[in-house]
Amino acid sequence: MHGPHIAQQFYQFLLRDKTGNGVPSLNGANAADALHLAAQHLREKVGDTEMGFSKWVPYVHFGI
Repeated sequence: MHGPHIAQQFYQFLLRDKTGNGVPSLNGANAADALHLAAQHLREKVGDTEMGFSKWVPYVHFGI
């Protein structure tokens, strides 16, 4: 249900233009940050209630 939203946000954050030249670049080193931001965006959308928690917590990344 929320997978497409997470994927859209993940790639939006992962491919954002950080250099200011208008060209997005793929940098896998930023994947954990992109997933964190996507999960945070979903968390803001669905909240921290028990029902909301169960929707965003599967997308949390642990590790390197």
